[in-house]
Amino acid sequence: MNDKTNDKRPRIVPPWLIYTLAGVVVVTMYGVSPSGGLRQRVASVGAPNELSVAYLEAWSRVRPDNEEFLSLLGAQYLYLGRTDDAERIAARMETLGTDDMLRSAMMLHLSVTEQRTFAIPEDDPRRASALEDLRARLTQASKLPWAPRDLEWLAQRCAAVGMPDLAAHLYARLSANDPDGRDKWDTQITRYALQVGDYRAAADAWFRQQATAQTRDEQRRCFVAGIRTLQSGNLLNEALTAADAHLGPLADDPATLVAMLNLARAANRPDAVDRYAKLLAKYALAEPGLPPGEQLRAAAQATYAYMDGPVAYRRLDAHGRLRDATRVSAERKQGSVRVFRVATAVSVPQATSGAAGLDDATRAALRSDPSVAGVVFQAFVESGDLASAQKVAVQQVQRDPRAVDWVKRVAQVAEWNRDPSLALKSWLDYAQLSNDQVGWQNVLRIAPMLDDDEAYLTALVHEARATPNDLTLIDSVTATYERLGRPDDGLAFLR
Repeated sequence: MNDKTNDKRPRIVPPWLIYTLAGVVVVTMYGVSPSGGLRQRVASVGAPNELSVAYLEAWSRVRPDNEEFLSLLGAQYLYLGRTDDAERIAARMETLGTDDMLRSAMMLHLSVTEQRTFAIPEDDPRRASALEDLRARLTQASKLPWAPRDLEWLAQRCAAVGMPDLAAHLYARLSANDPDGRDKWDTQITRYALQVGDYRAAADAWFRQQATAQTRDEQRRCFVAGIRTLQSGNLLNEALTAADAHLGPLADDPATLVAMLNLARAANRPDAVDRYAKLLAKYALAEPGLPPGEQLRAAAQATYAYMDGPVAYRRLDAHGRLRDATRVSAERKQGSVRVFRVATAVSVPQATSGAAGLDDATRAALRSDPSVAGVVFQAFVESGDLASAQKVAVQQVQRDPRAVDWVKRVAQVAEWNRDPSLALKSWLDYAQLSNDQVGWQNVLRIAPMLDDDEAYLTALVHEARATPNDLTLIDSVTATYERLGRPDDGLAFLR
């Protein structure tokens, strides 16, 4: 009967609604509660504070050997500046004896020591001894195996307390064990290894960065930095050896070859100088084809061989298009010398240009760096390869016949290379372009040895014009005209 009475009792809500509401409450509580492990639950309440510390202390009393509780509690003590309590937690970690706890205890000891050290004023005598203690702890810690994040932390602390050698060592471990971040670690190695004079380690780091560089410019930058690092340590022969090993795709890069050439010169290695100079020579001689206007100008400046006396230019096949300024066909007014053209044009084969296989980027680099030819020329001279030096200089004059410096270099190297005919032509060309007395004197010196009356007469007339009161020079000019069978020109000179 009671059951029937209960069944007839009115219900405020049906049972299914009660169960639904209960489920919603449970789900809501689960959703708002912190998820994850203990660290996430502690972090969810915000920065460390006395309440979170009390919570962890209570749990650590219930589970005194729990490693996670100890690690979190030690970190919170350290954050709040409770270094004594943090030291106590580190001692408890050490008693557990596991590798993870020993490393965590070591890290906590280091953090406590660091915090105490830097809390001491700089002028306090205790600071020096505290720093020594911190350095000793860092040295001890560096011998243990660490995760990359912890190794980076240790390396940063070593650098901060004046231990760049240990910092470089730790970054080297990172570079060896963390391929993904190797470029970052190698950059740090180059910084700290140089501070302690470990040039080899710094150079190796640069070469590792070169191996992973994505662009040619970056490869060049790392390669040149590596060899210059060795060079700064006066390890010149090692720098050349390392350069040969790592040159690779940069063997056809003019800027890199210039750096190598300078290194070989600094190392006083004529063999290497000659080798790199020859590699670079084709780029020094490279130049895009001349436009039509320049080609006409070049044709007008052909080389001439005399028909009324000794042929002074014996190597026209090898050296062409030097200005033949000794011939003046125009009759000048009021006392000017009248010299008749007595020469025939000689066809000169153009020098083979090294520009055939160059891309636009290389051509642009050469045009923007005109010193390449000068470096190559000087390198050939220093290595004793005068024939190659002469070729470079002549090519530069062919490209720009009014390049005074290069004309002078042709004259000098031709004398050194025992080519007096080219030397005379070049000295005369240089003298007329620059009006330098050195050039005129060299013409007067060499022309008689080659029986080149025209060149000698040109220089002699110049000297007489420069010193009109020198009767000896005037007599020499008129005598030369008479000897050449040109009395009319002698009379014109005297007027």
